[in-house]
Amino acid sequence: RCRLQADRWWLLPCDQLAWTPDSLAAWHRAAETADPGAAHWVMARTGGRPQPLGGFLAASLLDPLSRLPGEALMALADALPCRLLDAEAAPWQDVDTRADLARFLAGRYDPRLPAPGRALDSLVRGAGPL
Repeated sequence: RCRLQADRWWLLPCDQLAWTPDSLAAWHRAAETADPGAAHWVMARTGGRPQPLGGFLAASLLDPLSRLPGEALMALADALPCRLLDAEAAPWQDVDTRADLARFLAGRYDPRLPAPGRALDSLVRGAGPL
């Protein structure tokens, strides 16, 4: 049996495709600096709004999180200790529609991106023109 140990968990944002290894590493350093004891849910604030996905959840909050009623991310975040860090919007930009994806692919697509960027690109290209 394998046990994973981590101080914080990245809440993987499946529709935020602009993350790169460098931007994720920089965000992780910012989260560590803002919460050195790993006791908070560190999330970005972009455009004046908190972004729970893409944030780092302290491992110590997993048990309290599992006991909370409800499912809405912001309601859960309101019940846990959080740190909000102002951040540029680029990595947190959601790609929710085909139009969003077309803009993303036209402007910032980099074939060196790890999946899901490449995987999504191949799915869209296989589905026909946007």
